[in-house]
Amino acid sequence: MQQPTKREQILDAARRCFYERGITATGVDAIAAAAGVSKRTLYNHFASKDDLVHAYVERRDRWWRSSLAGRLEGVTDPVDRILAYFDAYFDLPEGEDFRGCALINAAAELPEPESRTLSAVRANKERVRKEVGALVHDAGIDDAETVADGLVLLLEGSVALSGVFRERRGVETAKQAARKLLGVGEGRGA
Repeated sequence: MQQPTKREQILDAARRCFYERGITATGVDAIAAAAGVSKRTLYNHFASKDDLVHAYVERRDRWWRSSLAGRLEGVTDPVDRILAYFDAYFDLPEGEDFRGCALINAAAELPEPESRTLSAVRANKERVRKEVGALVHDAGIDDAETVADGLVLLLEGSVALSGVFRERRGVETAKQAARKLLGVGEGRGA
């Protein structure tokens, strides 16, 4: 197995620290120490903490997209694909304790409304909305736009509230509500 590069070590440490403690509460000294590198090495790979935060958000988005793709593999029914999003929203990298959506958590700590990192978070959420909307349309659901908006609110709200309570119980409740919104029975998307 190939050793991670220094950049990957720093990003792994940032992922753990930012998700566990928050972005604002975590200084670059703590990330450098967690990565086992010097602060200088960290700054050789990331020009600023903002650059590191942006790389963290982009990497987290790629990880989640990969996790979602795994859940969607072999699932062809549009309704079952929609319901798979609910499970994917609660997926975590190995070794993490559930604290909600890493991207929502990051967005809450980004004060600049036009920051490129907040734009990356928004792009993720807009992409999910578009994908869910397309699946609702493919499923032939009446009033597809309203239903898709409701499903995305269920997704985002369930993971955000579950993050507040630090438990994953919201996924099953949200999936039950999604099934009702989609007009399908309990057996779907288990």
